[in-house]
Amino acid sequence: MFELVIALAVFLGLIGFVLAGRYWDALLLLRWGWTLMAVGLVVGVPTGVVYHIKLLRLLTQKKAPTKGWWIDPRPLHQYLSAEEVRRCVPWFYVGGVGFVLCVGGCICLLMALASGWFG
Repeated sequence: MFELVIALAVFLGLIGFVLAGRYWDALLLLRWGWTLMAVGLVVGVPTGVVYHIKLLRLLTQKKAPTKGWWIDPRPLHQYLSAEEVRRCVPWFYVGGVGFVLCVGGCICLLMALASGWFG
């Protein structure tokens, strides 16, 4: 049931973006899309690298498992002390913000494309 709700939300969101793209200038959407993607990459990539390096160092010092530390590191946070979480995990959230900005830029570019197709 949960997957159905997610699929429906994505479908309705895409329809909304196509309709919204008809009312916004495609050039403006392109500019916003490229800007958001650039800012997201500038923020997200370096902070993601710092986070993953810090996490790997902390886990190897404790001889904790490191399997999947670069794919899905969230389950490995349980091996960190409160002080280590305070030093390491904020980098995770800042990298997540960069990712969200990149996705927002991609959505703007998709809307610009859709306005060109359907406008």
